[in-house]
Amino acid sequence: MRAAIFPPGATRLYLGSMDPYGWWNNAGIAQVNMRAAHASIVVG
Repeated sequence: MRAAIFPPGATRLYLGSMDPYGWWNNAGIAQVNMRAAHASIVVG
């Protein structure tokens, strides 16, 4: 399991895979599960 910290105000997360041999021959799926450890909403 890995953890990541996102900058304040971030609204998007882009995920991609790449290997040294190219992206066109990557078969299969990737599954990502995410949860917020804590969240705050700023309006204004």
